[in-house]
Amino acid sequence: MENLIAGPCSVESKEQFNSTLRELLKIGVTNIRAGAWKPRTNHGEFEGLGVDALKIIKEAKDEGYKFTSFVEVANDLQVMYAQKYEIDVFWVGARTTGNPFSVQEIADAIRDKEKTILVKNPMQNDIKLWIGAINRFRAEGFKNVYPIFRGFSQEGVYRNQPEWEVLEELKSKLGFENSEIIIDASHIAGDRKYIKEIVNKAKSLGYQSFMLESHINPLEALTDAAQQVEPKELVSFLHSKETLDYERNIINGIDNEIINLLNKRFEASDQIGRKKKKENTLVFDPLRYADVRLKYGKFANIYEAIHNESTKKQKKL
Repeated sequence: MENLIAGPCSVESKEQFNSTLRELLKIGVTNIRAGAWKPRTNHGEFEGLGVDALKIIKEAKDEGYKFTSFVEVANDLQVMYAQKYEIDVFWVGARTTGNPFSVQEIADAIRDKEKTILVKNPMQNDIKLWIGAINRFRAEGFKNVYPIFRGFSQEGVYRNQPEWEVLEELKSKLGFENSEIIIDASHIAGDRKYIKEIVNKAKSLGYQSFMLESHINPLEALTDAAQQVEPKELVSFLHSKETLDYERNIINGIDNEIINLLNKRFEASDQIGRKKKKENTLVFDPLRYADVRLKYGKFANIYEAIHNESTKKQKKL
């Protein structure tokens, strides 16, 4: 689902992150958000793993998981660490957007001007601050700067109220298209029971890009537990089960798993090829081939194609 960024509010452990990641990849979500630093309103609550969270994200990539990582940064030190651990996309949170000094500090610290930067609206309804933050990045030469709308902190039904008309002003003044504006439905809703209606309202207004918080076990989440959902629920928020898109996203997720496994298989095959070369053993082993092919029954032709590719790679070694 290219129009969806999803993942846990916070990285809590390697097991929690990887379990959530695997389930998200199964349904075709490859844009993965995850909090590393989570300063809380109430001191003493879980405030994230910090650098250890970045290490967990990088380790998942090094282990073969294919995804684009999204992490919030709030100062130059966090930028330094996020760059060190090769985070793909940075976003500026609502509290930070309200402080021009912090925004400038972040813009000055990011080395790669091609990096995608996402900027959430400030907590209060002040579009000038939002526009100012986006323009600070543009002024520093960043070409890929996009807004995230998470609503405003004021009384109402939701945690943060979506004053949708603000987006029209933002588009008018900065030239954004609907497709370039990301709707953070989780932070608007504040409660998982409202997320679907927020998504549906946004879609009725022409917005198709979303950020949603997802946790392998939302009830046990250490931050924002009320607004996180299990990965398997995400598809139903964006597509009706009656549509082809629903089934296609399931297939896309399965395909991602297959590709990841194939990459691992070819890596193992390469290792075998190196050992065969060292031992001066023939690449093709007909007995091994016949034995394994027999196990795959109706998938024998698929296995044959995989085997042929492995053999070809070993011969090149």
